[in-house]
Amino acid sequence: MRCAINIFKFLKGSIFTSGSNSLVLKSTTVIPCKKNPEENENITLDIECEYQDEMLRCYSQEQKELYEYEEMSYLNNRGMSMPVQESCQNYNQGYIVEWHDPEPITLNRFSPIDFDKTMVPSSLWKYIHEFSKSLNNSPLDYLAVSLIVALASLIGGTMSIAPKKNDKGWKVKPTLWGMIIGGPSRYKTPMMNRGMEPLYYAQQKVINVTNLKNQKKQDALNEIVDKKESDLKIQLSEALEKNDSKTAETLLEEIASLTRTNITKRDVIVNDATPEALLIRLADNRLGVLQFRDELSGFFASMNKQGREQERALFLEGFNASGSPYTQERVGREKVVLESVHLNILGAIQPKVLLPILHDRESGRVDDGLFERFQLAVWPDDGLTEYTDFSVSPESKDIVNELFTRVARLEEDEHHCFNFDSEAQELWDKWSKNFYSSVGNLSNEEQSIEIKYPAMVAKIALVLQVAINGEQEPDASLVGESLIDQEALRMAFKWLRYLRTHSRKIRSLTQGEGDASVSSLLANLSKFGGSFTKQQLSQKCWKGLTNRNDRDRALLELENKGYIKLVSEPRKMFLVHPDYC
Repeated sequence: MRCAINIFKFLKGSIFTSGSNSLVLKSTTVIPCKKNPEENENITLDIECEYQDEMLRCYSQEQKELYEYEEMSYLNNRGMSMPVQESCQNYNQGYIVEWHDPEPITLNRFSPIDFDKTMVPSSLWKYIHEFSKSLNNSPLDYLAVSLIVALASLIGGTMSIAPKKNDKGWKVKPTLWGMIIGGPSRYKTPMMNRGMEPLYYAQQKVINVTNLKNQKKQDALNEIVDKKESDLKIQLSEALEKNDSKTAETLLEEIASLTRTNITKRDVIVNDATPEALLIRLADNRLGVLQFRDELSGFFASMNKQGREQERALFLEGFNASGSPYTQERVGREKVVLESVHLNILGAIQPKVLLPILHDRESGRVDDGLFERFQLAVWPDDGLTEYTDFSVSPESKDIVNELFTRVARLEEDEHHCFNFDSEAQELWDKWSKNFYSSVGNLSNEEQSIEIKYPAMVAKIALVLQVAINGEQEPDASLVGESLIDQEALRMAFKWLRYLRTHSRKIRSLTQGEGDASVSSLLANLSKFGGSFTKQQLSQKCWKGLTNRNDRDRALLELENKGYIKLVSEPRKMFLVHPDYC
C-alpha cells in the first residue's frame, strides 16, 4: 500500500525536524512506512486548503516561504519526493515528452447579442420592456423567453405549421422549452413569474370557467344515463322473472351500450409532479401542458436517476408532439394509453449547476438530445442592476392578458394548420437551402444543436403570428386565413440569430472561456518550475482555485488544450509545457 501523510493542522510555532523515524509537527507525529521503506519515495503531503488558508491568515509571506522551503528540504533529504528542479528543461531530461502548440484559451467569455424590440410584435415588446425596467432594470431576455414559452403552451395542440409548400406531411406543433440561466440575485424567478402571469390569468378567467361549465354538463348528462340504466335494470329484472330470455337479452345489450360522458378538465400548468401524476395530467390535457420549474436542477437530477429512463423518453416524446399514441405499461400498475403527448418546459438554473450537466453531455454519458431541446436557453451578460421606481402602464398588461384569453377561447376540437404565405414561403425556401447546404460542415456537437433549428424557427414564427393577429380588431380571428406572413418569419430568424449566440456562450462553459479558475492556473504555471502535483496546487490557494472542483476543472481544461500533461512515472504529476515554465 502507498503510504500517505495527512497533516491535520498547521499550528503556530510548528517545528520541522528530520530524524530516522519521524517527522514532528508540533504535537502531530507522522511515521513513514517501515514495512515497505522503498514506498517512502512515493509519500506525498496532502494538506487541505482550509488549513493552508488559516496559515496564510496567521503568517506573513516570509513565514509562508520558510514553511515551503523547510517542507521541500525535508522531502529532498529523505528522498521521499521528487527533487526541486532548477528549470523545466532540467526536469524533462530523461522523459520522452512530445509537445505541440497549445490551443488558445479565450479569457473573456463570449457575449451574446442583446434582445431588442424588433424580435416581437409591439404589444409584447411594451409588456417586456416596461416590466423589465420596473424590476430594477432586469434582463429583457428572461421575460421575453418566459412570455413566448407561456403563449406557445397555451396555443398547444390547437395549431400547427406545415413549413414546406408541397410536402404537407411535415407538421410541427409549438412545443418550446425555455431555460433561464444566470447567477443568484439576477431576478430569474420574478421575471419568469411575470411571463407566466398572462397564462395564469387565462387559466382563471377562461379555462377554469369552461371547466366548471363542462363539469355541470357532464353531471347532467350522466344523471340521465344513470336514470335510464336504472329503468332498464328494473325491466330486466321483470323479464327474468317471466323467463322472457329474448327481452332480457335485448335489455342487456341496451344497458351495455350506455356510455357515461367524461369531459376532461384542462389545466395548462404543472409545477412539480411525479411521473405517474404527470401521465394523469397529460391524459386529461391532450392539448398539452407546461411544466414550470423554478429550478431546473431538480428536473435534471431526476432525469439522471437510475430506473428513470422511461421518464426521459416521455419528455422526448412530449417535445416531438407527434400526435401518436403513447403507451406505458408497468408490472403491478394499470396500463396507461395517452392519445398524444404535448409537453413544454420553462425553468431557471445557475451556470455552476449547469456545468456538470454539460460535461455529462459532452462526455457522452448522457447524450440523448434532452438538453438540446432547451432551444430557448438564454444567458445574458451581467448588466448594471439599478434601483428603479417605474410604474407599468395598465394598458400594456391588459393587451397581453386579452391576447392570452382569446387564445384560451379557441375551440379544443378545432385544429388549425398554418402555412407560409407566398412571400414568406419564398424566404423560407431560400433560407432552408442555404441552411442544409452548410450544416454538414459543422462539428458533430454543433450539428446536434443546429439540425433542430428549422423546426424551432417555424414554431416561433407561428407563435409570433398569433401575437400579430391579436393586435388586430378584437372581433378579428386569431387564426385568420391560417397564413404566416413575412413579418413573423423575419422575427423568427432574428430569434434564431439571437439564440445561436446564447448557445455559444452556454457551450463555452465546458471550454474554459472566461473561467476564472482556468485563467488563474494558466497565469501561475510558470511558478511550478516545470511540474507539480494536485497536492502542491491545493497548497497555493490561488484565486479561483481554492475549491477542489474548480481545480479539477482547470486541470482538465489545460490538459485538453495542451498546456500540461499528466504522467504516472515516477509518480503521478503534471508536466508543464516548456513555453509556460
